[in-house]
Amino acid sequence: MKRLAALALGVAWLAFGGPAEAQNTPKKDDVPKFIKSLSDKDEKGRLSGCTGLYEIGRIKAIYIKDSVDPLIKMVKADDSAKVRAAAVKALGAADPDEYKETVETLIEVLKEDKEGAVKVAAVGALAMLGAKSKDAIPALREAADEAKKAAADAADDKKIAGMAKAMGKAVGGAIKTITAQVKAGAK
Repeated sequence: MKRLAALALGVAWLAFGGPAEAQNTPKKDDVPKFIKSLSDKDEKGRLSGCTGLYEIGRIKAIYIKDSVDPLIKMVKADDSAKVRAAAVKALGAADPDEYKETVETLIEVLKEDKEGAVKVAAVGALAMLGAKSKDAIPALREAADEAKKAAADAADDKKIAGMAKAMGKAVGGAIKTITAQVKAGAK
């Protein structure tokens, strides 16, 4: 019985942040390595760089400040939709001094990228930036209208209609998050 309890406790400890997780968590000192990997020829290397930067940015956004420009370039130019989506997500975790170019880039992605996964990542990134992305609200509303129209147009194709409805919900959630933070900051 004691062995079973000890085993259960050990499994829970590892599952909720034991030493194995701590060893895999990127640290501030890893930022230069991750920024360098953004220019890797291999897609997996670029994805790893974006993911590492995102994880560090979620811990403390200012740590990945130096990655904002390379991430913006990647969002605009990378051939891989997976990499662009990961770069967009990392931008949402960043805390650059000037948000204007970041928000403009995310709006551009929302309007122009052909891949749905990249657009969804842009919606999430804008929501993570919160009130700082208030200039994106018109583009988000436009995206919500497009998602609603796409869902109606694809009513016969349940998969496409479902994806369009999910996009609409994500956009609606982002708008609510941003506007709530804008109102909270205005008080």
